[in-house]
Amino acid sequence: ELLTRAPQLPLNSKHIDTLAEFFVSKVEDWHCVEGAIKGMLGLLNNYRDLVLLEDQGTMTMTGRIATAALRNIHAPSFNQSVRHKVLELCSLLLTPEWKPELRGVEDVAINMLKQCEEERDPRNLVLAFPIQHHVLSNYTLTEDQVTTCFENLASYFPIEFSPGKNDPHKITPEQLRDGLYTCFG
Repeated sequence: ELLTRAPQLPLNSKHIDTLAEFFVSKVEDWHCVEGAIKGMLGLLNNYRDLVLLEDQGTMTMTGRIATAALRNIHAPSFNQSVRHKVLELCSLLLTPEWKPELRGVEDVAINMLKQCEEERDPRNLVLAFPIQHHVLSNYTLTEDQVTTCFENLASYFPIEFSPGKNDPHKITPEQLRDGLYTCFG
């Protein structure tokens, strides 16, 4: 929580490395996944310059975070808020400032697709569709992987969504349809 709510903490690169290693170690513990993901997001969002300084051998700190999160977490097994945080992390890692930091991370594309599987919550689908589109457009996948992704996406068609009258998220059926159609495009 502190890394997210107090982005100006006086941390140095050793603090960042220690925190990153702690969060990486905690994603293997099912009960700690939510806190670990929040911590990882806090580091990547608020301490970018220090995270980018830390580079151990062939894999960057960002690569270690991505590897730990994507290999050890199966987002569909968690509740909506944890799935949302995992998808936020995937979305962040695909932005131009972080994507180069994923060098040395094996199977990043297929592991991101796995985080999107079986998603049904509209709050998460608005994140999942762009992730899937990005992976399909920018990574080389095997025929089996493309088939699996297509089958997952096809399960959403046709999108029938009616937001509640007082829906605070303001997600529209058009947003979901456009996201899905972009993936199919």
